[in-house]
Amino acid sequence: MPDSDPKFKVTWKFGNSFMPAQSSTAQVPKDKEAEFEGLLERSSFFDLPSVLPQEPIAASAGNTKITVSDGQRTHTANVFNTDMTQELADLSDWIAKNLTPEGN
Repeated sequence: MPDSDPKFKVTWKFGNSFMPAQSSTAQVPKDKEAEFEGLLERSSFFDLPSVLPQEPIAASAGNTKITVSDGQRTHTANVFNTDMTQELADLSDWIAKNLTPEGN
């Protein structure tokens, strides 16, 4: 991967049973990679189980599904919003505010 290519590719879906959402995908801009990488580290993103918790709380509970690829590894975390840590909420908020879905 050339040095000028973005390091991170992110796919995300935020929603609940009342507001289903479509998946969005974007590359993290080079000038925001350090900030994004810090959020990944603080949330221990690559160490999270694929589904948190194992049992859904309620059908109406919102959930966040985030997939991150850094060129060497890809990991997906599907989290019910009622169980989201502050660090993962910060990552989710950053994605919503800073990434523009491809095709938009």
